[in-house]
Amino acid sequence: MKKTWLVCFFAALLCISGCHKKEDTAEKEQENAMVSIAATDFTQADAEALLQQEVRTHCGSANACKVTSVKISGKNITGTYTYEEDGETVEATVSLNDVSVNKNDPSVYTVAAKEFSSSKPSGTADKPAEDDKKPETEDKTDSKPSDDKKDNNSDIPKLKLPDKKLDPNNEEDTAFATITEGEDYYLYRIYLFQPGTLHVSGHYDGGGTFRLVVLKEDQTVANDLIKLTEKKELNYDAKLEAGFYYIYIKADSGGWNVDFKTNY
Repeated sequence: MKKTWLVCFFAALLCISGCHKKEDTAEKEQENAMVSIAATDFTQADAEALLQQEVRTHCGSANACKVTSVKISGKNITGTYTYEEDGETVEATVSLNDVSVNKNDPSVYTVAAKEFSSSKPSGTADKPAEDDKKPETEDKTDSKPSDDKKDNNSDIPKLKLPDKKLDPNNEEDTAFATITEGEDYYLYRIYLFQPGTLHVSGHYDGGGTFRLVVLKEDQTVANDLIKLTEKKELNYDAKLEAGFYYIYIKADSGGWNVDFKTNY
């Protein structure tokens, strides 16, 4: 009788342990679940921040375009923005369709379709090329850089990152962040809550070299994802473990537009 009771007791403990693990996994999946903005408490401020990020990515620089209006329409976000072209102010419209966000962090989002009424401002495509001329001149005076080009990662400089220690439990740290834009290179920070895939879409107009590299938090290369020398539509995936990553982009000339999406 005692032996039978002990077997039942341990079986009950295993059941409780297994059920607890299933509940923990379910809670984690629920925390990371994406929901339509029409079905959650999505504010005007959230919409403005999201649309600002999309317009900034489309224009290629933080100061190239200025958002002038933002409106939430069900599960869509629409707005207008302006930019300078040939000395004149041009107004354009943008529509983000079927937007979903992480219910606990609206800065983590997905967009089913994006519609911009204008292409990337021509002025922003020339700016990186002007900045890149200086390091190219300096490289010509030293024989080492030409030898180092055999290494696919040799052209990535030591990046200047914030001194703050990143905390995966801090919503501000895990939100999509722009580190550097419009200088010699572009740098963004993302956070994956669990192992998944970073999907990169967009286009490169050609006319030079376009490079996109995913770096780990310690700046080692996680995925040397894109290196182009001609016009091409971007459609790339990088499988990543959970954690913080930096997305390094450099284009010596030619217009480009990049969108990021994380899939779990």
